[in-house]
Amino acid sequence: MFSDVTGIILAGGESRRMGTDKALIRLSGKTLIDQTACIFRKLFAETIIISKNPGRFKTAGCRELADSSDERGAMVGLLTALEASGTEFIFTAACDMPFLNDQVISLIVKKGRDFDVALPCSGGHTHPLHALYSKRCLKAMTESLARGEKSLKCFIKSLPSDRVRLISDEEIGAIDPETDSLLNMNTPKELESVLGKIRGKS
Repeated sequence: MFSDVTGIILAGGESRRMGTDKALIRLSGKTLIDQTACIFRKLFAETIIISKNPGRFKTAGCRELADSSDERGAMVGLLTALEASGTEFIFTAACDMPFLNDQVISLIVKKGRDFDVALPCSGGHTHPLHALYSKRCLKAMTESLARGEKSLKCFIKSLPSDRVRLISDEEIGAIDPETDSLLNMNTPKELESVLGKIRGKS
């Protein structure tokens, strides 16, 4: 267990493209939010769910907090988490990631402790919603939001390159060859694809 990291589950999205609350979709007998909370409780001293309307996820057994601002976007959720956590780091995951891998998460945490942000870079794409953030990000993130800049990817690009640790395809692939742990679901078609993967793994 990582005593200096708080697990953060971001569940503030509106699930418009899915048409139903993604966090409450059931896969293999558990809702996605409960599945994520179960993994995080084994890894971190505390897990917090950030959403627009706290109190919806009681079965997850975690503290729930509302976004600290009415502004939309994942960065608002991260800022809320950084302000609320009692640890030096937070590890965040979106609530719609069906194949989270505790070994991949542990790798990111271990590789990222000397940086402000550590996140996977797979197939040329970064994954800021499956990442480790340091409290050192608080000031810069607050200033970005004050300027109306809400993009997490742009925020990370604005940081000095030596303060960001990109976890490579090779590093992730050594644990998760198909990088399924980085998948998320936004549409019914993507849900069907995930269900097909689950059937293939069983």
